[in-house]
Amino acid sequence: MKKRTLWKKSSAFILALSLISGLSPAITGFSTKAAESDTDISEDITNDEDTEDVYEGEDIDENTEEEPSPEEQAALHEAILNYTKNSFFILAKKDYFSKNGTPPTDCTFVLNEETKEAALTLLDENGNTLDVYSFNTQTGVGTNQKGEAFDLSSYVIPAEEYFVPFDYLSDIARLYFMDKDERNISGAFTRSDNEKDAFIITLSGDEDVTLAEYTVDIRTGIGTDEKGNAVDLSVYKDYKPIAEDDYFIAVNIIDDAALGYYAEKTGTTCNGTYNYFDNGIFTAQIGICDDEFNIIETYIIDLRTGIGKDSSGNPVDLAEYAKTHEVIDKDSIPQIDDSEFFAPITEIYDMAVNDYKRKTGIETQCSGYGYDEENSKLDLFLTDENYEEVVTYTIDPRTGKGKTSSEVAVDLPQTGINSLRNLLTIIGSFMMIVLGAVTVKLSSNRRYCKSN
Repeated sequence: MKKRTLWKKSSAFILALSLISGLSPAITGFSTKAAESDTDISEDITNDEDTEDVYEGEDIDENTEEEPSPEEQAALHEAILNYTKNSFFILAKKDYFSKNGTPPTDCTFVLNEETKEAALTLLDENGNTLDVYSFNTQTGVGTNQKGEAFDLSSYVIPAEEYFVPFDYLSDIARLYFMDKDERNISGAFTRSDNEKDAFIITLSGDEDVTLAEYTVDIRTGIGTDEKGNAVDLSVYKDYKPIAEDDYFIAVNIIDDAALGYYAEKTGTTCNGTYNYFDNGIFTAQIGICDDEFNIIETYIIDLRTGIGKDSSGNPVDLAEYAKTHEVIDKDSIPQIDDSEFFAPITEIYDMAVNDYKRKTGIETQCSGYGYDEENSKLDLFLTDENYEEVVTYTIDPRTGKGKTSSEVAVDLPQTGINSLRNLLTIIGSFMMIVLGAVTVKLSSNRRYCKSN
């Protein structure tokens, strides 16, 4: 049973970041720039662990802030110092090696947090002092033991020299893996190796099993996997996450296309979906739900093309279905000037649907229209719930009169009047019943009073 572990589980990283940015600005200064990617990763880890389902046992009052003990604060502060020391050591090692040809193997680190000045003593494998680097932690500028000037920030690769932005690395690695392997990827962890000027991306599958680990050059994206095989992530150097405007159809009708496709393939009509869109790798996972919202089928499709597969590996093409069945986004239909129409366009939709139901008993929906302004002709496309076309109403929008695709005459204003008459008749009948009941009640009361 895990009890009262909220701070330890989630706030350790938060406090560490606050120390870096607030309590100890001298510690990181420009060194956070050198290890920018590591900070991003820490935030990701915090978000992953800060979930409600992690905690079991007694309830924790979310409004109660649990302060870390002095010992815990000291331990965190020491951890940050060690991390900062290692970051500066990597840069100093590069500078020393470029000038002397041999790299130091260890160091000691002393920091004055008030002046933001640090002294980094470089040691050989036997612990002997090779040099002492004195520098400002916010600029990286200083001198060595001989008084020679150096600039550690010159060894930091600027973000504009990365072969792709750091935030894209995990998605690029996933795409690269998916091109070669169909196994499901459940996680991606990216970190930088500043000593080797490399990015390391680890992909994991179900139960956190490592699927692949790519180590690639920061500038080129070329490297190897965990088995030593060549890897070239630069093939995705022009990568950008997909935007909703690039989806194969509007995002709010993708579920309509999926439900209609499922109904056509199986003969079973469902009314709900559970969707997960991953813009990073251009995919959507669409779960078809039964009446109790249990997922009974899953489609995994490419958001750019609408093409994918179902849970059995059978091909799925929602784009073709949406096209042939005219699954459209009503909100995206260009607005037309209906000021000269006999009624607002949205009311005309309803009149056509009601007219067809009154005549045939069949429920439909108006899934779109075509308007020929020059010839004053308005086509209303009525479909079933699976977007199969049922009938088309062609009318003069100024009069509401016309005919169906079956050559049946229609008069939509008359349909509207009849609907209004029916409504008034119902209301009138109801009022008569109410008034009758009140009259009977009053009459009964009067008889009761007379008898007394």
